Amino acid sequence: MICDQLKKADLARLKVEMRALELGVVCSRPVIEGTRYDCIIDTGKRLYRAQIKYANGKCSGATGVVTVNLRKEIRKEKNHPYTDNEIDVLLVYVPKIDRVCWFGPEVFNRKSALAIRLAPTRNGQIKHCLPAEDYLW
Repeated sequence: MICDQLKKADLARLKVEMRALELGVVCSRPVIEGTRYDCIIDTGKRLYRAQIKYANGKCSGATGVVTVNLRKEIRKEKNHPYTDNEIDVLLVYVPKIDRVCWFGPEVFNRKSALAIRLAPTRNGQIKHCLPAEDYLW
C-alpha cells in the first residue's frame, strides 16, 4: 500500500514537472525532505511554494467527481490542513483526465479535502463545485 502511494506521489510530481517544462517555467525541488512544500514554481515573475497531490479518490454518493485528501501529518497527528502561510498553490494531478489543476489558497486554505468535478452535476448545481476545466494548468 505504501509503495502504491509513493508511486502515485512520484507520478504526480513528474506530471507537474512535465507541465512546467511545457509552459517554460522552472520547477525546483527542495534538497531535503520534510519541507512544507513539494516544489517551487518560478514563473519568471513570481515564486510559488507548491504542494503536489494525486487525485483519484472516489467520492461517495456522487458521480463525475474525484476527491483529494488535504490533511497532512504533523508529529503523528493527521488532521492538519494546508494553509496559505505554508503554501501558495496546490497542484493536483488528476489521472482520469491526465491533467494538472492549479488551485490557489482561496480554494484549499484550511480544507481537509477537495472534490474536483470531472463532469457536471446531475441536478445542475454550480455553487460550491470545482470543475476541473476551470483550474487546468
